[in-house]
Amino acid sequence: DLYQNGLALEQYGRALQLTGADDVETAYQLRMERQAIDHLLGRRAEQAGELAALHDLAAALHDARKQSDIWICQARYAEATGSYADAAQAAQTAVALAKQAGAGDLQALGNLAWGVALSRGNDFDAARVQLEAAVRLAETAALPLVAADSLRNLGIDAVYQGRPDLARHYFEENLAIYRQLDNRPGEAAGLGNLGVLALHQCDYRGARPYLAE
Repeated sequence: DLYQNGLALEQYGRALQLTGADDVETAYQLRMERQAIDHLLGRRAEQAGELAALHDLAAALHDARKQSDIWICQARYAEATGSYADAAQAAQTAVALAKQAGAGDLQALGNLAWGVALSRGNDFDAARVQLEAAVRLAETAALPLVAADSLRNLGIDAVYQGRPDLARHYFEENLAIYRQLDNRPGEAAGLGNLGVLALHQCDYRGARPYLAE
């Protein structure tokens, strides 16, 4: 929480050394924390090693929910390394495991990761199917930030497809969520999206109030 990520990695490493070989659950939790920091810091080789170990630990626990969670992380890793086809496949696997576990929250996250991967590969129509599913699942699971992120990606994709009216619809829904949550940074970003969209349409008068706010 203090952004002292290097120190956090040292402490998690020490904790892992003190964890008994039979305490698979604790080892899983510690490695999940470490891979999250590796992802944040762009330590891809270290993250890949943690993910490989996590796959083995989740398999040993016979836990479909944990396996789904790891495949979501795997999808994010693949996206970060530019392997968009691998990211889409990993996310698809995550969604299947989440369904098996009855984990609606992980289905939402998996569909979001799947849609983002498809978008990066310029398969916008297929991405829209997954991202809209992510919105629905996130709303059911009471995950408004996941819904907002999915809507933002839907808006960006609509811009690339030359569909500004659809993009505006998604961006407005994204903004409404952040305003409902009183999330000021998210609200600022949402206003910026609408302002930039207006600029792209040469609607300078329409862009001004969004950007000013």
